[in-house]
Amino acid sequence: MTFNSGKIIDFAISPLNNCLVTSGFDGSVRLWDYGNRREFYNRRFKSNGQATCIDWLPFSKKNNGRVLAVGFSDGIVRFVGLEEKRFALIKAFKVHKNPIIKIKCNREGNIVVVADSAGSIFYLALDSASSLNKITPYCLFETGFKINDLCWDRTG
Repeated sequence: MTFNSGKIIDFAISPLNNCLVTSGFDGSVRLWDYGNRREFYNRRFKSNGQATCIDWLPFSKKNNGRVLAVGFSDGIVRFVGLEEKRFALIKAFKVHKNPIIKIKCNREGNIVVVADSAGSIFYLALDSASSLNKITPYCLFETGFKINDLCWDRTG
């Protein structure tokens, strides 16, 4: 198997299929069939940065479990859909001036949290029930702390 040029920075495993998506130092995002040990397809986005983190959005009737949120070192978040032969860009936001280090969607699939290297957290509201394009910037919170990881409370 061939891989990203340079190191793989993050990956997300499909909750539905035998595939995963990697984000790489080279700025590419790649879809892999790990059962058959082959790459389906890849895409490099117009960016000066690396693809730093990735999260698979929870399955909904609208997204069919085929939407990902990808963070980049230039502060951009791209929502991409897995199509038959390519990654399709759904929407992109410049949410931070610093590199994005973590991205996490809640289990309901209606909020995405994006953390940058300076300790800021940006919230995006998703309306995955009606339109995949309806993604709204919600708020910015500066923690003043270095963030190592993100997770949602399992009880809420």
